[in-house]
Amino acid sequence: MNEITTYLIGLSISLAFVLGAAVYIRKPLFTILTDLCGTDDRAAFWTQITMLGFILVGGLMALTYEPRANLPDYYFISWHLGRTLIGLVIVVVFLSLTVSIFIRRETRQTVNLKGSQKNVLQ
Repeated sequence: MNEITTYLIGLSISLAFVLGAAVYIRKPLFTILTDLCGTDDRAAFWTQITMLGFILVGGLMALTYEPRANLPDYYFISWHLGRTLIGLVIVVVFLSLTVSIFIRRETRQTVNLKGSQKNVLQ
């Protein structure tokens, strides 16, 4: 294979992983965000922002190209895929930390509301 074909194969596989990860997490994320945001419209907005983050970060990592002299094609494709997966891990960790902070805050407010019978929004 020539260099361009190898690059396009690596890019295609990487983008398939990115889109697969975005589709896989979309429904559970929407459910959690609906609970945290209060409305379906707000949850849909933040879900779309997250999906865009998956595609942009994963795609950006997939588009980076550094020619590797004298490497077999399968090593180059695996290197390409590895960079994409690093981008996806970064997005998932950031998303997980962000959502967990808001879940803890929501849980804390619910406990305070139940324990003292005060309105949290005062």
